[in-house]
Amino acid sequence: MTIETPRLSVWSRLFGGSNLIRLLYVFTYASSSAWIFQFNVYLEAIGFKGAYIGYVASLIWVVMLIFQPFWGVWADRTGVVRCFRLAVVMTTLSLVAYYFWGTTPTSAVVMTLICSFFYVPVLPLIDSI
Repeated sequence: MTIETPRLSVWSRLFGGSNLIRLLYVFTYASSSAWIFQFNVYLEAIGFKGAYIGYVASLIWVVMLIFQPFWGVWADRTGVVRCFRLAVVMTTLSLVAYYFWGTTPTSAVVMTLICSFFYVPVLPLIDSI
């Protein structure tokens, strides 16, 4: 006597269980890679010059060094998934706001700091989910 295992649909095999987390992981890294490289091109398109683009783009990494420990502690206290959801939603909203309000040199610096604050925890948190 053989025991037959139920056949799952293609949809549930692709998007069920741990595969959904794998897809989330792939799309998170793909979108962040596209955003980082496109960011410098966007700054050039709105009229910024070489050195200023470098200064503004380096703010992302400075914010990462300063605020990543804060996000780690907060994720430990409130839960990784909750912290990840907040970071993704706020990153999305701040990037949309950047498009509208980040067109002058001062506003670009302020919006880069705000976007970076919420963008910084996304990749480390997806690693720990």
